[in-house]
Amino acid sequence: MPKIRLLIALGIIAYFGTRLAILERLRTFQSMPIPFSVVTASIVFTAASMIISTIIKIKRILVGFDDSAPPPEQAGLT
Repeated sequence: MPKIRLLIALGIIAYFGTRLAILERLRTFQSMPIPFSVVTASIVFTAASMIISTIIKIKRILVGFDDSAPPPEQAGLT
């Protein structure tokens, strides 16, 4: 269930970050000549990549390949 909440939060960040990047595309930083939307787009890109990795982890859990725990021989249980 925590992964689903994470997925929802990342979706919200990606959605509103995209809206902000579009609305603020002409605004620039005072100290640097780069647009504000470039910085905002980097947050959206990061959220999108985290969404992809979270979906892959959820898929592994649903299929039954939960790789969060090491194999017994590596954990010293044998």
